[in-house]
Order: sequence, then structure tokens, then C-alpha cells
Amino acid sequence: MSTDVLKFGTFNIRTTAVGNTGRLRWNRRREVIESLIQRQDPDILALQEVTNRTHGIPNDVDQLQWLADTFPRLEAAVGTVADEPPADNPILIRGERLETLSRGFLAFDEEGLVIAGGIDPRLLRGRPHSRIRRHQAARHLSKSFAAWGVLQDKEEDEQLVVYNVHLDARNPKFRRRQAQLIIDTIRQLGHLDMPLVVLGDFNSFRGSPPVRALTELGLEPVIEANRRGTFHFGYGVTLWPRIDHILVSEQLEIRDGYIERHKHEGVYPSDHYPVFAEVEPLAS
Repeated sequence: MSTDVLKFGTFNIRTTAVGNTGRLRWNRRREVIESLIQRQDPDILALQEVTNRTHGIPNDVDQLQWLADTFPRLEAAVGTVADEPPADNPILIRGERLETLSRGFLAFDEEGLVIAGGIDPRLLRGRPHSRIRRHQAARHLSKSFAAWGVLQDKEEDEQLVVYNVHLDARNPKFRRRQAQLIIDTIRQLGHLDMPLVVLGDFNSFRGSPPVRALTELGLEPVIEANRRGTFHFGYGVTLWPRIDHILVSEQLEIRDGYIERHKHEGVYPSDHYPVFAEVEPLAS
């Protein structure tokens, strides 16, 4: 991979399926989102809660299609099929620089068993964290909690792996199970041996079990612990520590990491602040 700095971003764009009113109305937010992404101009952008259908809401749009139309330089490395995992958690890449070699996802089926793409789910089943109750599965069916892509610089012969995660917002025990399945997948696929970035909406503070388990793999947060939170209700009010994170492996040198608190005329692009990082692959 080129020694040039790579810019990553993670952003919970907020679905249009619910709460599409007031200051969080999609038709009001999307111009602010467009300005934000154009100004930051990331090489790799992980998004969560992307809506890939209109839900019959008046003036609603397909967010996945809007992203493709608005940012033609950003290709969907992961998340290309509407209504199938992981279209809700796509990873967008700068197409002229990067290409996708392989991809996959983790989700649950209607029976509460883990399903996956890019890895044989039988490698993950049979463990306590690989099964959830049916009523939990119904809420999460067809929603991936992790999507990954193995990416390569088109001009170099080196690769990196990017995991986009969106852990459960309600149940800490469920988040721990999801995090463990992500870790099992990373190990099964040998992704610890490559430059690795895990980023997304963890719904977990830095010192919580899911984030701590990933840092124990050797991943380092790009932002120090004392920065303010990222979930702000759409009002810019942060009551809790940061729940959106970017973690990188030791093969990547952190150049910068920051929270983007962009708004325009009182309108925020989402109820989450996005997080960005600039990292540089270390010479092998």
C-alpha cells in the first residue's frame, strides 16, 4: 500500500425509517450531510443505519441510492444489495485509489442463529454467543451488526481489512456477544495478520467490555479517552462519553483522530457526530 495517509470516517447517518421529523427530517439533513462528506473527503467511509428503501414515507428517499448519486467517487466496497445484509452498514471507498478483494457480514436469522457472508457460519456456531432468543432475532433480522472488506491499493501490493460495526443499542449482554463474534471472525479469517481497522457505532463507551475486548487484540483508539461524546440527540447535547470509535492495529500509524461537530443553521447531519482519522501504513 502507498505510504500516503489514508483518511477513515465512521458516521451513523440515522435511518429515515423512524423519527423522520423536525430537525432530524432527512430532507432537511441531507444537504448538511453532503457538505460534511465533501469537506472531509475520506478515502474510506463506514456508515450505519443506512436506509435502502422508502418505507412509504412521503418525500422519503433511498439513502443508499442517494449516496451513490451524490458521491460518485465513493464506491460501495461492502453493502450493495438492498434489503440484504449488509446494505444497512455499507463501507464506501475512494474508487480511484482502492478496490475490494473480498467482503462479508455478520447477522442473525429468524431462529436466532448467527448467519454470515464471507465466512462459513458453522465456524462460529455452537458457541454460547452465537445464538440469541427469537424475539431478539426478530428485531435484528436482516440487519448486520458487522460488515467487512479486504481492500487493496490499486498501485501497491499491500492490503488492509476494514470492519464496520453497529452493536445493539439496548442490551449490554447482546453487545458483548456481538463483539465476541466479530473477534472470532477476525481470528478465523487471519485478519490480525494484516493492517486492520475496526470502526463504527459501538453503542459502548471506551472502557466497556466490547471496546476493551477489541483493544486487547492490539487495536488502538485513534482518539484519547477524554474527548466528549458523539451521540447528541440531534441537538448537539452530549450526555455520555463517546460511543462511535475508530480502532487500528499496530501496522498503522495514527496521524490524527477527531470528532466532526459540523452543523449548518442549527441543523446537524444526524444525531451522532461522525469520527474521522488519518492513518499511515508502516513500512514493512
